[in-house]
Amino acid sequence: MQSQSGMVEYDCFIGANMELKSCPFCGSENVGKSIHKIHTSDDTQHITYLSGWVGCYECSAGTTIRKYEEVDYRVLENELIESWNRRA
Repeated sequence: MQSQSGMVEYDCFIGANMELKSCPFCGSENVGKSIHKIHTSDDTQHITYLSGWVGCYECSAGTTIRKYEEVDYRVLENELIESWNRRA
C-alpha cells in the first residue's frame, strides 16, 4: 500500500485467544477483530506500530488501540478483547 508521505506496509494478525461478547449497542453476534503491524517511512523517518480494531460488523460500533512501543501482538489483542468485553 502506497501513501503520499512514503511507503506503508502492514502485516495482519488474526487470533482467537479469547471469545468476543456480542455488541453492547445492537446485540449482534457478528463481531470481530483485526491487528496490523504498520511500517511507514518517508525520506526523514521510519515508524513501526501495532494498530488493533475490535467491533461490530452490523452497527459499526468499535474501538481502536495503537501501540508505538515494541509489544507482542497478543498483548494488544488481549487489551482489545478485554476492552470490548468489559462494555458488553
